[in-house]
Amino acid sequence: MFDSIRRLLAQLLALIQVRLELLSAEVASEFRRILGVFLWALAALLFAALGLLMAALTLVIALWEHDRLLVSLWVMGGFLALGAIAAFMVWRTLTKEPKLFAGSIEELRRDQDALVKRRSPDRG
Repeated sequence: MFDSIRRLLAQLLALIQVRLELLSAEVASEFRRILGVFLWALAALLFAALGLLMAALTLVIALWEHDRLLVSLWVMGGFLALGAIAAFMVWRTLTKEPKLFAGSIEELRRDQDALVKRRSPDRG
């Protein structure tokens, strides 16, 4: 009887170790992915903003004599539209991604189902 308890504890410890390794791998992978996306998004936003600012200033300066207020309003509307599109893309990306630890949670459910199935024939 003590042998079976020892084997059960050894299997539980091995199971916990594997799950913790899986969890740490998921956390590290998710962190690297988020950091990479954040850095690339920051660089893209910086250079896009500088390019749009320079284009807007060029357009306003070029049309200074004619319709500077109208051009300024169009430039502002363009910036607001691009900001709205970017905000929508961020929202869509965040809602589309699977939840953190979804793989680990699914594995733990499988383990629990397997343990329940093993116990049910012993009871009957």
